[in-house]
Amino acid sequence: MPLLSRKRLILAETESTYSTDPTPTESSNAILVRNVEVTPLEVETVNRELVRPFLGQADQLLASERVLINFEVELAGSGTAGTAPAYGPLLEACRCTETVVADTSVTYAPNSDATLHRSLSISTTMVCCIKPLAAVEPSR
Repeated sequence: MPLLSRKRLILAETESTYSTDPTPTESSNAILVRNVEVTPLEVETVNRELVRPFLGQADQLLASERVLINFEVELAGSGTAGTAPAYGPLLEACRCTETVVADTSVTYAPNSDATLHRSLSISTTMVCCIKPLAAVEPSR
């Protein structure tokens, strides 16, 4: 954990093409978060339980590699009616559909249609350094 973990924010922007970094900027994509925990490498392995003519550990293959980030976001509006809050891309990545009514409201509704999900690019900052994490796609 960094020494100044209280001074963290994330940059999140939806991707037009999966795994293509849209280059989020601090001025337009910053989201104030708290209790940030980043696991730089989380893997799942598959055991190869082959019958072999000798004793010893069976090989393991890496089945899935990912970066895990957990954080909390304050539930607060943008301050302007009809303008999406900064954490809107996070909700869209969680398969929520955004509905904007100009000068009135922005609402989010759960959506189970897998074809409408949005992938997300998240970067995290630590005091003054920006480190891109990876493309984020909801689990299926």
